[in-house]
Amino acid sequence: TGLFVLDRRTGLIVEEHIPGYIKSALKTLYSSSTGRTAVHTAKVKKMLQTMSENEGRKMSLPESAKKIPEFIATHSLDESEFEKPVAEYATFNSFFSRRLRPGVRPIASPDDDLVVVSPADCRMTVFSDVTRATDLWIKGRHFTLESLLGSDSLAADVQGGALVIARLAPQDYHRWHFPVPVSEVLQAEPIAGTLYTVNPIAVRTNVDVYTENKRVVSVYSTPFGRVVMVAVGATVVGSITILPCGQRGGTARKGDEAGFFEFGGSTVLTLFPRGVVAFDADLVDNTSRGLETLVQVGMRIGVATAAPRSYVWQPSGAAPATAAAASSASV
Repeated sequence: TGLFVLDRRTGLIVEEHIPGYIKSALKTLYSSSTGRTAVHTAKVKKMLQTMSENEGRKMSLPESAKKIPEFIATHSLDESEFEKPVAEYATFNSFFSRRLRPGVRPIASPDDDLVVVSPADCRMTVFSDVTRATDLWIKGRHFTLESLLGSDSLAADVQGGALVIARLAPQDYHRWHFPVPVSEVLQAEPIAGTLYTVNPIAVRTNVDVYTENKRVVSVYSTPFGRVVMVAVGATVVGSITILPCGQRGGTARKGDEAGFFEFGGSTVLTLFPRGVVAFDADLVDNTSRGLETLVQVGMRIGVATAAPRSYVWQPSGAAPATAAAASSASV
C-alpha cells in the first residue's frame, strides 16, 4: 500500500512518491516481525550506518552531479525556486542541501512573535500533548522524552507539552528554519546514534526511530518559553549541519535558517512547554485521522494560547471559512 498525505495548499490527498526498490526495502525491514527483530540487532544497525556513510560520501563526489537532472524529473521539482541554476551545483549533496530563492517561502505574520510557522517543507503531524503522539503515532518500544533529549531536566521542561513532527522526504527542500523568534540558543548538542528510516512505516512500529537515531538537540529561549528542536538523521543521511545562528549563544528571527541535512530523508521535532501553543484546526484534524499534512516553510501552523484565534487555513480555491470554523485547535 502507498503512503498518502494531504496537500495543505490544494486540500487534496496525494500519494507520496517512493521508488519501488525503497518500498520493498521498507516492507522487508519494518513490516514483518522478522524484519523488526533484525533491525534491533547490532549487525543491522551497523549495516545501516555504514551504508548511509558510504552513500553520503558518494553524493559529495563531482560525478554525483550527474544524478541531479534525473532526481528533478522523478520528483517534478520546480527549478524556478532554486537559488541558482542546476548546472552550478558541483555535487548532488550541494544540490540536495540547496537554498531557495528569497521570497519563494514567505513567512506568515513575520512581525507577530505569537504566530508559529512551519520549520520545513515537510509532511507534518501535530500534538497538543506529547503523550498523544505516543498513543497515535510514535510506537517505539522505549520512547520517552528523557531518551529523546538525553536529559531528565530538559524532558521535565516539556513534559505534557506540544509536539510538531516535521518529516522531510528526499524530494523536499532540506533546510530547516526557526518556527518562532529566538533570543538565545541555549544548547545545540549532538547525540550519536543509528540511522533507521524516518518513514511512518517504521515510526509507527516498535522501532525506536527518534530515540536511537543520530540527532542534534537544540534548546531556544523564545516568547513561548524554552522551546526544543531535535534534528533527526535517517537512513542515507550524510550529515546534520547547524548554521552559526543555531549554535550556542546565537539569535534568530522567525523563519531564519537553522540548519540543513545532506542526502536522505530526515525529521525535525519541535517541542513546546505545556499549554503555550494552539495548533491550527486543519493540522489537528488531519493528525487525528492518522494523516500527515504537506506544508511548506513559513506557513502558519499555530498561535500562542494567549493570542486571538480567529483564523482557519483555507486551501487554494476553497470557499471562505465561517466564523464558527475559524479557530485554532488544541486536541
